[in-house]
Amino acid sequence: MTLRETLLKAEHYLDEYKRQTKEKLGLFEKAILYPYRGYGNDTKAVLKGRVLEKEKAIHGDNSEDKGIVHNALRFLKRYESDEIPGVRIKASFAGDEQEVTSNDDGYFEFWFSYERKPAPGWHDVQLHVTGSEYDVPMETEAVARIFIPRDDARFGVISDVDDTLIESNATNLIERIKTMVTHTARSRPVFEGAVELYDTFSDNYKNPLWFVSGSSYNLHDLLTELCHFNDIPEAPFLLRDLGLDDTQWLKRDTAAYKMEHLRHIFNMYPGMNFILFGDSGQQDPEIYRKTEQEFPDRILAVYIRHVADESRGEQIKTMARDMRVPLVMIRDSSEAISHAKELNLI
Repeated sequence: MTLRETLLKAEHYLDEYKRQTKEKLGLFEKAILYPYRGYGNDTKAVLKGRVLEKEKAIHGDNSEDKGIVHNALRFLKRYESDEIPGVRIKASFAGDEQEVTSNDDGYFEFWFSYERKPAPGWHDVQLHVTGSEYDVPMETEAVARIFIPRDDARFGVISDVDDTLIESNATNLIERIKTMVTHTARSRPVFEGAVELYDTFSDNYKNPLWFVSGSSYNLHDLLTELCHFNDIPEAPFLLRDLGLDDTQWLKRDTAAYKMEHLRHIFNMYPGMNFILFGDSGQQDPEIYRKTEQEFPDRILAVYIRHVADESRGEQIKTMARDMRVPLVMIRDSSEAISHAKELNLI
């Protein structure tokens, strides 16, 4: 047995012991269904979510800044989540009713199929708990959202979040944690001009938007609240799973998981072209270059917010010369808007 297999087995044992102890002593907090935003094409839609014990510090009203101690508590609680496996959930969308069960990490996933494409726009989907492996007090219903793009969309928009939408200092762990602890979703600002940027490219939801980020699903509530408070168009977030499993230790390699999400979106919408947004701080330029190689003629432009040093900038300029589509480094959101107007994309 490998070290990974040994640790994975030990983790499952400890989690199961913890849940059984909570069940016997009645220590479970009320659990909730926490759905993520879903999306669909002409024939199918995907909706993911998680079953978690409810944490007031996370799932209550977190818009008010109550000081660094409270913010630090929220930060820790996000990563110390208590998931509930074995919960059976039923949902129906576009006439297709399905039931799924949350896995060992509390995640659940619906794939709905239909012959007639639902109307474009956002659709509410009712989720219902039909049973549970554990005796857990639970909120048995929740409302999820699924987005269906319009037929006349000119393109799709895929954007990174950290150092692309918001200043995160993603390459500096200490500064990143400091930023997360000292700010709430309401107080954490987006880059200047970002609201106009995503509004312009989304064009009132005519062009669908996805956020593909290195942040984990533990931060989903923070990111969606941040976008809501800053009037960023509503969009699905495709984030990273944390933990130990057969394929990863704490987290998967950034390039590998981002490429997986990008391939998924490109394959879901084979007739759609895309505009990509990222930053120079990490691997976005390399990831987008590989995406262009795998999906030739599907990318219209790549915009990279330059947040790194000039040597990194020179690397990206060299990379841009090898690409068949414009890869443009920007320091201000207005530069991307101006460039896209020159190409008659917006």
